[in-house]
Amino acid sequence: MRITGGAHRGRIITVPDTGTVRPTTDKMRQQLFNMLLHSQWATQADFDLDGAHVLDGFCGSGALGLEALSRGAASCAFVDIDGKAVQTARANAQALRVEPQSQFLIRSCTTMQRRPDATMPRTLVLLDPPYRKDMIAPSLAALHAGLWLADEALVIAESERGWDPKGAPAGFSLLHVREDGDSALNIWQYGAS
Repeated sequence: MRITGGAHRGRIITVPDTGTVRPTTDKMRQQLFNMLLHSQWATQADFDLDGAHVLDGFCGSGALGLEALSRGAASCAFVDIDGKAVQTARANAQALRVEPQSQFLIRSCTTMQRRPDATMPRTLVLLDPPYRKDMIAPSLAALHAGLWLADEALVIAESERGWDPKGAPAGFSLLHVREDGDSALNIWQYGAS
């Protein structure tokens, strides 16, 4: 796998050897970040990746968060219940020299504890849970309850094609769904009026 854009474009990152990680493809990551930079919904949401505080949930290799840091995000919290995945994300961050802007948490996104006071609320959340495991809506609820989300944060979750994004909890406004092959990107804005 490679970083597809920004300061670390072309740099190789490793994938944890856990047997359970399904990395977001280079093509899907490139589509996601192109949408963040150029889509009408991102413009209407007044989103700017430059300086964003990101949470990469179900991080696996950390590819989504590392891509965001490469493209100008200020910080990223890498979260996964699998310690080996978090270790791999940390090793990838060290290799790219972005560890100082990174936080690594071994925990489930579906039961996130309250955000530590010293940690910035997240302006961009990227979730890539296992398909067909009903983890997106509980993760959104836990991030809300734990005060992880900044007002008007963008939340993007990759799911299997055909998943119903209207199952998100109250407070999340659906902006867009982008289907590609067997996958879909579901995009919400949090707390927008």
